Amino acid sequence: MADKLPILLFAGDARLCYGIFRSFSNQLYKALLSLGEDVIYTDIEKDELFPYLGKKYKAIIAFEERFFYSFFPNTTTPLFDYVDGPILNFWVDHPITFYGMFDCIPSNYHILTLDRNYVDFIHKYYTDFDAYFLPPGGIAPERIIPFSERKYNLSFVGTYIDWKIPLEKFNGCDENTLEIVHKYVDCLISNCTLSTEDAFNKVLLDIGAEVTGKLYLETLAKLRPLADRCVARLFRENIIDTLLQNDISIDVFGDSWNKAPFADNPNLHIHEELSAADISKIYADSKMSLNIMGWHKDSITERILDTMLSESIVISDETGYLRENFKNEKDILLFPLDNIDEAVRLIKKHSNDYELAVNGYKKAIQKHTWKQRAKEILELIDKLEN
Repeated sequence: MADKLPILLFAGDARLCYGIFRSFSNQLYKALLSLGEDVIYTDIEKDELFPYLGKKYKAIIAFEERFFYSFFPNTTTPLFDYVDGPILNFWVDHPITFYGMFDCIPSNYHILTLDRNYVDFIHKYYTDFDAYFLPPGGIAPERIIPFSERKYNLSFVGTYIDWKIPLEKFNGCDENTLEIVHKYVDCLISNCTLSTEDAFNKVLLDIGAEVTGKLYLETLAKLRPLADRCVARLFRENIIDTLLQNDISIDVFGDSWNKAPFADNPNLHIHEELSAADISKIYADSKMSLNIMGWHKDSITERILDTMLSESIVISDETGYLRENFKNEKDILLFPLDNIDEAVRLIKKHSNDYELAVNGYKKAIQKHTWKQRAKEILELIDKLEN
């Protein structure tokens, strides 16, 4: 019965995360169509929700949408309880980001997430819904530029943001709070393999504090930006600075890099700002592209896969998932955050390693395209149906 039903797919919000959710939804839409699925693709910025209520779907899929947590007008019934079918909402950010939104959860609601740690966190702390590991897929460029003709030896498409800014938001806090903040930052720096929550748990253990339940989640929600917006950016700054000091040229994009403390380093080449649509062109014109994870410790991202599908070499700080699914110095280059000198070694050794780029491409095209992700989603839908 479910095979005859359409999939209701919501276009990702083009205003969020440089349009990445819109890109994800577009790619998933094309992939589902290529597999013969009937897909209703709707843009909530233009269309009303109410025409889709009262109907049955094979699945309802969206990307970090918050309209799922709404009540039907003038009732205490979740809006999407009036839609029949499993709801799959992609969460890219840490699950604690969404703490406090769950006064209204529709039935048959499920989370897809790109980090296996996030699945464990949801299972432990959010009991009203389930979660499944399903990272995004990659996108191949329209044209593969011959490796020897590429413009950039090493590119990085991220922006520069001062890592100290998130710390400033805690100015004026009481001494006890500031002590936890500083211990948490120190812990993340010195224990850089720990997840957001494991580092927080270590701090609580070290100071002998027992924080549980609602207070635990509230406190972690406040501190979480110190991981992915503070310490992750500190490591980003240190990694790029170290590469530059070791005479490795890096091409970056956007005026934000003029504010970096190493902006005047002759090995840093600052180009014009990129639009979201231009990023894939940079991968396709790079022999090697640097990836620095936010604070996803057991994950893979679309940046890595898009780079591989461009036959460009990926160099990235390691995660559990990357170590398990790729071979270092065979189809990817991985270094630990606490040994940036290893990144220097890897780049200098493999800067023109076309075979490594091809191996990465083969791995990505076989297992990590959006078509493969669409197949995995359909398998999950069948599992939920049964």
